[in-house]
Amino acid sequence: MRETIMKKMGINVVAQMIAWGIFTLTDYYEETTSNDCYELIICFAVPVVYFLFYLIFRRRIYDTVPVKWKEIAMFFGIWLVLGVSFGTVITFMTCQWNNWIVHQDTGGWEHFLNGLEYPLFGFMLVVGFVITAVLCEVVIGIVNYIKKKD
Repeated sequence: MRETIMKKMGINVVAQMIAWGIFTLTDYYEETTSNDCYELIICFAVPVVYFLFYLIFRRRIYDTVPVKWKEIAMFFGIWLVLGVSFGTVITFMTCQWNNWIVHQDTGGWEHFLNGLEYPLFGFMLVVGFVITAVLCEVVIGIVNYIKKKD
């Protein structure tokens, strides 16, 4: 059990770090080139890509062994805790202390909401991924239940 938790935590930490790294690079590109379109796309695309990865790995794992709902719930719980932790720390470092890798311009009306994309990305990464994945699990469960019933 302890090995399972550590493995899931390790996968979650690596996935969160990759996602935040991609987002930070996109923010750096936006801050240095004044091109705003990529960051919004990345904000919504990364959770969708993670959801697709989840579906692929879920199919590979649970085609050979029965579904363990406790492990799936544990994975989502760890994802939520780590996502909120990463998101909170990075958002405070960016918005409150301006002490993040990408310096946020401050002052003046045009920079009033600068850095707001960090909490939005954190929210989408945590909540968007979990909601889509849980809805997918519910649909798969309903379909399997109907198949068993027939």
